Amino acid sequence: MYSLILLVGLLCLPAALLIIVKQREHYRIRQSGIRVMARIIQVNSWQEPAETNGVLGQMNMIPQMWMGGPKWGYEIIAVCTDPSTHETYTLSSGRKKGLASYRRGEYLPAYISSKGNYLEIS
Repeated sequence: MYSLILLVGLLCLPAALLIIVKQREHYRIRQSGIRVMARIIQVNSWQEPAETNGVLGQMNMIPQMWMGGPKWGYEIIAVCTDPSTHETYTLSSGRKKGLASYRRGEYLPAYISSKGNYLEIS
């Protein structure tokens, strides 16, 4: 029993560390960067492919409406300009789960820093 708890803990540790590192990076960029508004130029959406093998593949025979429906993902690409240098940056939100609630032409807050750039998705 204790070995199972230890194994689960060791498997979850890298994921937790990755989340902490990403949050810390975003915090540093927000603290040292300039906040600007970025205009969305592209919203890419896709439906995740269904598992077709193993137990998960057999579960897909159950109607999707009972299992929460199809899984969707999206990525937002936006452009912004640094007000001091007038340099233009293209920012990506990275892969996100769900459906995008933003449309092309809308504006999102972004941070520009020498430590990196960050598009803020709420």
